[in-house]
Order: sequence, then C-alpha cells, then structure tokens
Amino acid sequence: FIGVNPKAVVSTQSTGGSANIFTNARNGCKFQETTEQQVAAFIRSSYLSLPPWTPSNSSSLLNFNFRTQELNGLILFHGNVDADYVAIELVNGVLKTHLQIGDGIRTVSALIGNLNDNTWHSVSLEIAQQSFIFTVDDMPMVQPLGQTEFEFSGGLYVGGIPESVNSTFLPITMQQSYPYFLGCVKALIVNTVIQDLLQAGNGKSGVRAECDGTCAAYPCQNGGSCRQLENQYDCLCSGSFFKGKTCSEEMTKVRFTPGSSLRYTLYEQKTTIRDDLHIKFKTTDSFGGLVQIETGDPNQYIKVIIKNSYLELTMNIGSMRVFARSPVPVNDDVPHTLSFWRRNTAASYAFDGGEVGKSTFDSMGTVEFGVIMNLRLGFPVSNMQFSGCMLGFDYNGITPLEDTSLPNIVKSPGVISGSCDIAPEPTEAPDNKSTDSNGSDTDGEEEKEKENEDNNETETEGPKEVSENNSTTQTQQQSQGGLGLPFIVLIAAGGFICILLVVYGVSRFAKRRQGVYITNEDKRVEEQQRVEYDKLTMHEEAFELPSKELYM
Repeated sequence: FIGVNPKAVVSTQSTGGSANIFTNARNGCKFQETTEQQVAAFIRSSYLSLPPWTPSNSSSLLNFNFRTQELNGLILFHGNVDADYVAIELVNGVLKTHLQIGDGIRTVSALIGNLNDNTWHSVSLEIAQQSFIFTVDDMPMVQPLGQTEFEFSGGLYVGGIPESVNSTFLPITMQQSYPYFLGCVKALIVNTVIQDLLQAGNGKSGVRAECDGTCAAYPCQNGGSCRQLENQYDCLCSGSFFKGKTCSEEMTKVRFTPGSSLRYTLYEQKTTIRDDLHIKFKTTDSFGGLVQIETGDPNQYIKVIIKNSYLELTMNIGSMRVFARSPVPVNDDVPHTLSFWRRNTAASYAFDGGEVGKSTFDSMGTVEFGVIMNLRLGFPVSNMQFSGCMLGFDYNGITPLEDTSLPNIVKSPGVISGSCDIAPEPTEAPDNKSTDSNGSDTDGEEEKEKENEDNNETETEGPKEVSENNSTTQTQQQSQGGLGLPFIVLIAAGGFICILLVVYGVSRFAKRRQGVYITNEDKRVEEQQRVEYDKLTMHEEAFELPSKELYM
C-alpha cells in the first residue's frame, strides 16, 4: 500500500450547524436536514435499503460516521456477489473494506484498531485514478486498481444484508463475522448526496432515528445489557454487580461479623424454571455458609458455601443435583464472584468470570424449582459462621442487601451496611484528660496549680531541698498514677467516715442541748409551784386570823 497526503482526500468529518440542502437521491425532491440529524441506530438485527451508488465522471466518493461497542459487524454492503460489490465490515475492532471490480478483489484494513470504543469514527471510500483510497479517522490507505469503472446492481444496504443475498460467495472473513451491525451510523453521503436515513428507517423494526437515548448508543456500563423500549431504554444490571439506570453505581457493601446472618422472606412464593444467581464477596474464612435458597421442600435448595477454603455450589431438585467447586481457594481476602444460570434442565456456572462450566438435570420434561420461601445469607458450616464482606448479591432480580431495613428482612446486629472496612484497634493509650462542663481541659490547670504549690514550698525550705522536693513530688505523682482506682476508693471511704463522725457529733450536741433545756424547765416549774404554795399559805393565814379574833 502507498500512503497518500490526507489533505488530498475529501474530508470525512460530518458538518453541523446550519442546515445543508442536498438533492434526495430517490425522489429528486429536497429536504432540509443536517448531516448530524441523519442518524440510524441499529438496536438489533436489521438493515436499511438505500438508492444505488453510481459512478460519477471524475471520482466516486462514499463517506459516513459510525460508533459501536461490538467487535464484529457488517456496516455497509452494495452490489452483487457474482459481479461488482463493495463491503465495509468491522472485524475484531478493525475496519476492513472489500472491493471487487471486474475479476479482481481488493481488501484494505484501517491503520488503527479498537474502533469499538463507542465513540464516533469517520470513514471514507474513494474510487479514482486507477486506485481506491480507504480512509478511517483521517488516516488514508491506497491500493491500485486495474479498472475504475464499476456497476453496483441492487440496493445499498446499511447495517446488514437481506437473506436473499448469497453470503457464501463473500470472503471467508465476512462469512465468519457477525452478519449485522449493532450501533449507530450517521451522515452517509454518496457522491455529495446525503442519504435520507430517517426516511429509510421510518417504521423499520430494530432501527431508531436517534442514537443517544437508545440501546444503539450503548448506555449500559460495566457489562449491563440494554433492553430497548418504545421511547426509552432499560439497562439490565444482573450479573454486573452494579446498579442504577446505566449500571454505573456499585452495589451496596455489607459486612457480616462473626455469627451474623440475614433472612429475606419472599412476599410471593412461587416456582421457577429459570434461575440467575450472582454473588460477589471477600473473606479470610476457611468455612462458612454464604447463600441458601430455601423452599417448602427440604430436598430442593440452592446452597453456596466455603468448605476447606474452596467455594462450593449445590443445586438440589429432588433426586437431581448440580454441583460445582471453585478451582482456587477463596479465603485470601480479595473479591471473588460466582455466577449461576439455569434454563429448565440446562445449568451453567462461572467462578471469577472464568471459563463457563455446564451441567444438565436428568429429566425429559419441565424442571420446576420451589416453592421458594426464603433467601438466607450467612449460616454455619462445620460449626463456623461466615464472616467477611458481601460486595454484591442478586437472585432472580432480588437484591436484599440494597435495603436491609425492609419489613420482610430479619437480620442480626452484626450485619453492617455501607462499608467493609473494619475500624482499626487503637495502638496508643488514650489521653486521660478530663473536661469541665464547658468542654475545656482541666487537667492542665490542676497540674499548673500543683507545680505552683511545689515551687512555693521549695522556696521556703531552701535550695538544698529543691531536688529532694522535686523527686518527692515526682514519686508522689507516679505513686498516685500507679494507685489509680484503689486510691480514689480509699479517699472516698475516708470522706464517708468523716461525714459519719460529723453527723454523730451534731446529734450528740443536739441531745445535750435538749437535756439542758429540759432541766431548766423543771427548775422553773418547781419555783413556780413553790411561789404558789407560799401565796396559798399566806392566804390561809389571812383567812384564819379573823376567826381567831371572833372566838376570842
């Protein structure tokens, strides 16, 4: 191949802004649409049929823009496999063009790969001057042609080919690649004529007239699958261990401390013929039960446990059983995943996103599982309860760890939502500073007062005793710090004894005063009685005196 100057190639970048008026290739009428508005979003297997590409006098040019996340897909095909044709396809993220004119076929690959990055890429194909130029993102490749006159019969197909086209005559790479394109195509221009993708896709199943807001724009992240609805899309996040409208939010982390468990009771108890179970966790335990799907029949269950450091999956339906064991230990404190799918009698599973294992139930008819009653997370195995972190759990769309406060959930206090981090143990002794009612430190002020008292004492006792007092003070402080609680109890006991002595002394004093008061009262009563007696005696004497005079 011979490189050419990019400036010599017609720019493949689509133009926006003001409307560009082109002649409609099919009807000869005019329509006013910008190239940015001429979009076709292929959300499932489909194709559009457009007018044929006819050669012009000087050169024939075809260009468009596309975006996708698929590795493979046939974007454009035009012609007859038995005669002249052109095909542009995506193979393992690399864009290729196949051009057959006359007896020879030319295949050119783009200089860059990884074009399935869900961003817009420009494509141009020009046939002129005994060569054809294939340009992707302004990086051209050129190959000589024996002849430049071509005749493409039939229609120009975008997004795939109709079943009437015999693909067995196509190159082997096209036969092996996906026959349809999933993604978006816009600004398809053939010989300066913009193709009316909106009209071609009107009413076409699997095609939308806009890219953003549809599954063709691949809005679902982290492996979520997109489901196209009438006017919107829906991301199915099952198995991705993410949540949200576009599967961009991590699922809630829940820490299970030793001995903790959670039970979710189904409001609607039912049987299933298909099951999807996805769990993500990390632990250091060698034993422990992670998940158990309980039914009304003890012989029907799904159980995921850790046994001897390996993860084990068991699904039991009567006498039929599926069993799988992880290839490596899972108690290394790093995240591990398990995905399990069942479709009637066919079952498959994958550990850590690895190779998918398959198994079947030995039955010729429909295999029903249930009636499902409870989902249990955290239970003992070999007398050891699971402890660790659940990073995601989903069973048939049921995600109980996203809201553990639901009324149909019973959990133990050791189930902690929101974080898997364990609070580190303190490595330093806590500061024993006390605070007053205003929240300020009082320990420093007390120490300053003690230091001031010690300094006053040393100043009065002389310089010789300074070191002795300091050592004595330090010894007392160390002894007080060493005594701790017993010393406080001793002081409290002494204070209590002092209070009792004070109460006893007060009571004795009160009794003594009461005795003096009673003695004084008795004396006053006796004196009063004596005075009254003397008065009575004087009255008697005065009364008797006249009688003596009378008898005399």
